[in-house]
Amino acid sequence: IVFILILIIGGFTFGNGDFSRVTTTLLGDDFSISWTHFAISLIFISFAYSGWNAASYLGAEIKNPQKNLPLALLIGTIFVIILYMLLNFVYIYALSIDEMTGVLQVATQASNALFGNKIGS
Repeated sequence: IVFILILIIGGFTFGNGDFSRVTTTLLGDDFSISWTHFAISLIFISFAYSGWNAASYLGAEIKNPQKNLPLALLIGTIFVIILYMLLNFVYIYALSIDEMTGVLQVATQASNALFGNKIGS
């Protein structure tokens, strides 16, 4: 979490990105995605979230599990969503959609674009 926060804060603060890319990508008419590509992207997202329910295995160990377990799951899920969205904004800030196309290690390429080749390598 610390390294993700460093990349987010450092990327927006010290990185060589372009905020116009973020607004163009989010608000522009030229960005479209097919349902097939969207479904394929969900495969990678499912790997990222494949442990969110593990907290429920500890239900007997938690004080007041009826209240605290759903609260922990909700807060944790919201926290992960916020981090994930901010990280993706940093990627868009650093790289255009064309530069991300076909790249599996987007974080490395974004770090190189933001801070130079020595950081991402």
